[in-house]
Amino acid sequence: MLRTCAQRKSAPKQIGFNWGKPIMENYGAANVEDGALDLLGSAFPAKYGPEEASSLCCAFAGRLLMEVNGRKMFSIGQLPNADGIFENREGNGFGWCGQNGMYARLFLEQGLETGQETLVETAVSNLDAWSNEAVGKTGLIHTHYHWMLKGSSDVEDTCNLGFAIGELARAWRVMRQRGLEKGKWLQAAENAADFLVSHYSQEFGFGKAWNVETGECTDPNGTIGAYVIPGLISLWQATREARWLTAAREACRFYTDRDLAEFECKAGALDTYCIDKESSGPLLIGALELYKIDGGQEWLDCARMAGWYFCSWMFHHDMVPRQGSDFERYGYRTLGGTSVSAQHHHIDPWGALVVPQMFQLWEITGDEHWRRRGKLMWAGAVQNIAPEEGKRIHGLFRGAGAQNEGYHHCCWGESEAPGYMNEWLVAWPQAFIWNGAREVANAIC
Repeated sequence: MLRTCAQRKSAPKQIGFNWGKPIMENYGAANVEDGALDLLGSAFPAKYGPEEASSLCCAFAGRLLMEVNGRKMFSIGQLPNADGIFENREGNGFGWCGQNGMYARLFLEQGLETGQETLVETAVSNLDAWSNEAVGKTGLIHTHYHWMLKGSSDVEDTCNLGFAIGELARAWRVMRQRGLEKGKWLQAAENAADFLVSHYSQEFGFGKAWNVETGECTDPNGTIGAYVIPGLISLWQATREARWLTAAREACRFYTDRDLAEFECKAGALDTYCIDKESSGPLLIGALELYKIDGGQEWLDCARMAGWYFCSWMFHHDMVPRQGSDFERYGYRTLGGTSVSAQHHHIDPWGALVVPQMFQLWEITGDEHWRRRGKLMWAGAVQNIAPEEGKRIHGLFRGAGAQNEGYHHCCWGESEAPGYMNEWLVAWPQAFIWNGAREVANAIC
């Protein structure tokens, strides 16, 4: 069962806010980030506002739809075929790159709000798949649907599992608020959370990877388990059961003390195994949700730390594009983009997920730097989305809403880099942008 931390490390020693001095131990980057915002780069207006961006993202998501096992699933993304036509790639993930759960919840919200029944039907089919046939013997969920069908792997990571708990709980609330009952969605979220909370470790937290059939922890390491925190909070918001909130609080303290305080979050960018940007995202999101609930200063401190850590991966300047490069040809600006990790050091639009939290930090603290970061991340994330009529890059046509994942500002194994834009039209950026647009539409404008 979940145990309360016997002893926490002392909070990072506060040193002060003078220029040139770290705000707290291991956080010398914080003042440098503020200074970089003030001194470098030139902010640029966003190409799309929230409403238009949402419409484009929905259009792209619609093209990702495919029937799998009689269910409506979203492909992990699109790649060009031999004829140069973008086609859906095999693979359906709940979170991380695939974002089936977030897309389904967004379809559900928009469909119920606008009366578009096809969106609702798609969402229900998708979420029914995860909450019925994808549930393993342990109560954990096969968050890679195609792996489950092929029997290729029963091991799932806590990033995808955290998304599954959170999005199933959020979707259940959306339905319940309209008098519609989808009890299996909530039950699937609770069963997965039950397993992870009961296997929580004082040394490893929620771990990195679990076998959903045997219950074996196949990898205990990394900050990636922090993805379970926002999921637990969503589950508490749905059920008001105190155990979920208790577990979220303990986990937030654990990952803050062990990893974030050391300025070292790792293993959440699943195609790499090193320090990265993505592992800090759930700590930022979760800590601010906890702050909204009880106003505890520790959660605000955690959120600020996570925000500074996350933004240490943000570009505070525009690189001078190489002549003839994609960046020059298509006018891509690096300012506001975020690099992935120490190993995969290209830029992507991942910052779109935490744009709402940037604005929340500004509203809570009054520090204008957070608002500026939010606006830059939004502008950077939406700048290369294909408009309604589509666009061509490298001579290949991209339909409305499409955007590639990788912006190679350094060589990173690509002969056309630096300044190269790849062809991987992955699912997740448009899910994050659409979600952000719904949460902070007025602030983004």
